[in-house]
Amino acid sequence: FCGAGTLCIEAAALARRLPPGRLRTFAFMRSPGFDLTVWERVKAAAMAAAEAHSPVPIIGTDRDAGAIQAAADNARRAGVAVEWRQAPLGRSPGVRQPPAGQGLWVSNPPYGIRVGDAAKLRHLYQRIGALKRTMPAGWRLALVVASPGLARATAVPLESVVMTDHGGTKVRLMVEPISASIEAET
Repeated sequence: FCGAGTLCIEAAALARRLPPGRLRTFAFMRSPGFDLTVWERVKAAAMAAAEAHSPVPIIGTDRDAGAIQAAADNARRAGVAVEWRQAPLGRSPGVRQPPAGQGLWVSNPPYGIRVGDAAKLRHLYQRIGALKRTMPAGWRLALVVASPGLARATAVPLESVVMTDHGGTKVRLMVEPISASIEAET
C-alpha cells in the first residue's frame, strides 16, 4: 500500500537526516527582512550534516505497477533512495522476509471511506495481523487508520499515537508498542 510513496520517502529523508523543507520555497522568504545569504548558509549547513545514504533499508511495496512507478518518480524528485517492489501483500518480500534485526512495517491500507467498504476490509486487516505475526521478533507494526475497529481486527496490540486530518478524514497513526515487540521475543 505504498501509494504515492510518501511514507517511504519521508522515512528515507529522516534516515538520512535531510532537513525538512529543503526542496520548497516558504512564504517568509518574500518578507522584507529575509536574507537569502543567511538562509543559503543555514540550508547548506543542514545539508552538510545529512548522511550520504540511508543507514537502514527502506522498502516500499504495492501490487499496482502504476503506484510503484509514481512512488519511484516521487522518490527521485525528493532525492532519496527507496527500494521499490511490485508485489501483492501476501507475497511482498519486505513483509514475508524482512531484513534481519529490528524494523518497522508502516502501512496506510484502505480504510473504507474513500477506497473500499469498511465491512469488506476486515479480512484485509486480519491478513495484515496474520502476516505481522510471521515476522521476526523485533519488528513492529504501524498503521494509518480511520477506524480503530479495523486496526483491532489485526489482533496486534496497537496504540494511537497521533490523530490528524487526511483529506477531510480523521485518521490515526496506531503503532505496536516496543514493549509488545519485546514480549514477542521472550
